[in-house]
Amino acid sequence: SSTKTTDSLKTVTRREMYAVIDRMISELDRRFTDNEVQLAACDTIFPGSPNFLNFELMTPLAKQFGLNLSIDSDKLKPQIAVISEMLKGIKVETAEDILQLLWPMKSAFPDAVRFFQLVLTLPVSSAQAKRSFSSMKRVKNYLRSTMSQQRLTNLCLLSFECELCDTLLGDLTPLVDKFAEMKDRKLNLVM
Repeated sequence: SSTKTTDSLKTVTRREMYAVIDRMISELDRRFTDNEVQLAACDTIFPGSPNFLNFELMTPLAKQFGLNLSIDSDKLKPQIAVISEMLKGIKVETAEDILQLLWPMKSAFPDAVRFFQLVLTLPVSSAQAKRSFSSMKRVKNYLRSTMSQQRLTNLCLLSFECELCDTLLGDLTPLVDKFAEMKDRKLNLVM
């Protein structure tokens, strides 16, 4: 009887496990299949990719964001052709290297530079935005409900970039001493 119960529990947990795995697979398919064209376009700027500087794959993304970013896909095609010829003798490892190489010549390759900037700045996920809202929730709580927009912005920025603040500020003792020397306080704070 106990063997039957154990076997039935294993069957239930296997079923549940397969249901979870099926759900994960379907979610991955849903997220990445809908964006397959955009992902293929993003892949075109990376030197290690087999689709490196493939204009046909770039076109949908260039047309999608072209109006907002002034990317003319008709002008992009010859620019990409010239860039691919130009890069044949140059060893580049990342898309950032290519953008740095093109930056001084951005007047000659305006659409290509904008396309590279677009792909390099597209957010991969919404996790950073969600973290920002979570941080804002901590900063603006019911105790701090009446603060100016500028103060809220500054506090949120400090909260987002706390590691950078720690690195920049390091030891706060000189900063506190300078603040204490600026103006006489009503209370004498002596340690």
